[in-house]
Amino acid sequence: MKTLKKLTLLSCLVLGLSFLTFSCKKDTSAPLKTLDGKFVGNYKVTGDPTNYYLSFSFYADKTLKIYDENNLMVGAGTWLLTGDVLTGEFAYTGNQTQFSFTSIFDTKTGIVSSGTWGFNPNVSGLATFTMTKQ
Repeated sequence: MKTLKKLTLLSCLVLGLSFLTFSCKKDTSAPLKTLDGKFVGNYKVTGDPTNYYLSFSFYADKTLKIYDENNLMVGAGTWLLTGDVLTGEFAYTGNQTQFSFTSIFDTKTGIVSSGTWGFNPNVSGLATFTMTKQ
């Protein structure tokens, strides 16, 4: 009988320590990335293998600005993030042509991937792109 009590007590102690150990672990995952900020990457025009510089700055008011490799603003537009799907419209300065785009935004890595754009309202057909948060 004493052995059974000791075994039961030992089992309860081990079980209690296990719960304490697992419940006290801190979450060490990296903080999620937000879309607000500067993203840099490249794009390829459909049919052209050349990579071209691309930089978008996304703002909390759902606007975006496009910058060239010299950090000069060359365009502007708007954006919307629904889940992990990023969509938007933009135009280059001095050009009335409107473009639409869609891509995937990964909040863990800060990468905008699988991006395509086309002549508004089409979101594909002209170029593909990827960007990473700076």
